Amino acid sequence: MAEQVTFLTASGVRARYQIGNTTLWRWANGSANNNFPAPLKMGNRKRWRLSDLEAWEQSLEADNDSKQQETAA
Repeated sequence: MAEQVTFLTASGVRARYQIGNTTLWRWANGSANNNFPAPLKMGNRKRWRLSDLEAWEQSLEADNDSKQQETAA
């Protein structure tokens, strides 16, 4: 059986991270240099896969953990 994929709209992404339109635009267009997942185009609309966002969050946590270990050493 196929797994259900959850998509978020731009407003859903903004609400999830408590950010504004400009910040989301910067993140999505690579201006922030933070490896934020690119949206998928569905017709005229952009959607983000929830699983991509969760993977991005985990990568940020891993980066923070490694930086903390470097400063502690």
